[in-house]
Amino acid sequence: MAADSELFRVIKDLKNTVTELNRGCLERKLPVMDGSRELHRLCAQLEFLLQFDLKEKKNFLGQRKDYWHFLCQGLDQ
Repeated sequence: MAADSELFRVIKDLKNTVTELNRGCLERKLPVMDGSRELHRLCAQLEFLLQFDLKEKKNFLGQRKDYWHFLCQGLDQ
C-alpha cells in the first residue's frame, strides 16, 4: 500500500512539473534550455519512475541490467 501511495505521489509531481514546463513555454514564451530547472526536475522524476520498484538484475556475465540496458537494446534493433 505504501508503494502505491508513493507511486501516485511521484506521478502527481511529474504532472505538476510538466505543467510548469508547459507554462514556461507557452505563457512566458521561454525556450526549454539544458539549464532549465523544470527540465532537470522532469528528468530526475522520469528516472525515478523508470527505476521504481525494480530489483537489481544481472545478466549471465554478471553485468548489471536495468532500464538503460533495456533502452539501449531497443535502440540497437
